[in-house]
Amino acid sequence: MLDPDYLEQAGDLVGAVYSEIEAEMVAYLVDAMLKGDVSEWRAQWALRSFSQWDAARLRAIVQRHKNDVSRAVLLEVEDAMRRSDEADLAAIKAALGVELPSITSQEVASVVRTVTEMLERDNVAMTMGATQAFYRESTWAVTQVGTGAMSTAEAMRRATRQLARQGIDVIQYKDPTTGDLTAKSKADVAVRRHVRSQLSQACATRSLQLCDESGCGFVEVSSHVGARPSHQDWEGQCYSLHGEVTVDGKTYADFWDATGYNGVSGDHAALGDRLCGVNCRHQFGPWAPGMPHAFHPRPRHPSGKSSEEVYKLTQRQRALERAVRDSKREYQAARKAYELQRTPESLRDAAKAKSLMQSRQQRLLDHISENSDVLTRDVQREWAGDMPKTRLGS
Repeated sequence: MLDPDYLEQAGDLVGAVYSEIEAEMVAYLVDAMLKGDVSEWRAQWALRSFSQWDAARLRAIVQRHKNDVSRAVLLEVEDAMRRSDEADLAAIKAALGVELPSITSQEVASVVRTVTEMLERDNVAMTMGATQAFYRESTWAVTQVGTGAMSTAEAMRRATRQLARQGIDVIQYKDPTTGDLTAKSKADVAVRRHVRSQLSQACATRSLQLCDESGCGFVEVSSHVGARPSHQDWEGQCYSLHGEVTVDGKTYADFWDATGYNGVSGDHAALGDRLCGVNCRHQFGPWAPGMPHAFHPRPRHPSGKSSEEVYKLTQRQRALERAVRDSKREYQAARKAYELQRTPESLRDAAKAKSLMQSRQQRLLDHISENSDVLTRDVQREWAGDMPKTRLGS
């Protein structure tokens, strides 16, 4: 079992590499748009053809980072799987006196392959998202110029800032019933979420395997302050893996129904409500009646704030961090436009973008400062291509 604090950082190493990939893609698209001839894009087929042709260069950007991505995945998977395995094996020995062999290199390699295959799908989605962004904003610029609403220069400056601010959408979640779009994520956010979820699910599968091999019929679920409201219903408790059971006068609920882990039964089977679902920081590990508890239901924060309050403050911080990243990309695009065409208008746009970026940075700092008993600054989450380059060796 991995503890929630560890899972909070899981995926950051891979996500940092993808932040660089996204920044390079955005910079390339902004440059291509600023240097493009709007008059050549009036025919929609020409613009679409140009967007598709550019996909090859976008794929090349991903390819340049392939070794860094592979190394980051290996480091994250190896550390998470072995850390979780050691904790589970120690718990089984303490509970049942049974010693089992540690996870093998082949089992770790299997998880590495799974994560790598997932990221390859993200790479395709990322390239598609980038070409769609270019097509969308270029079409908008062509329309503004064609209708006489804006000059070519102004339309291109605004279009590039919009493209940079919005970044590249990678994942679009859809309602399985209606097919309606429910959410979309930027590249680094999606990758972090995916890696974290894959690591969590791989460790959970291994935990269940060890319980089965050792004959351990109970598990303890972790807990953390600031959990989603639906997760607070089942966190920090112990459950039976084989249906509801009573031991020494205490009844233990069925693990599958109570936590929705299998995604089929119980009140928490929905993807966002279940244990080890999307972006969930909870885990579970072997346990036996009579053993001490490592976690407790609804833990309290040292500040005295409730879990709901902590959750809202943290979510607000994440929203402000995203806003900072968006404004940084927009400022970089505005600067690029000024470098290519040093006019009073482009200088004004760059100054305005810089002011917006600084105000958003200050808003984030104020939020953290006003809630310093709960929040801490994480500068990695504010990076948007302006971070030190991630190089992880061979």
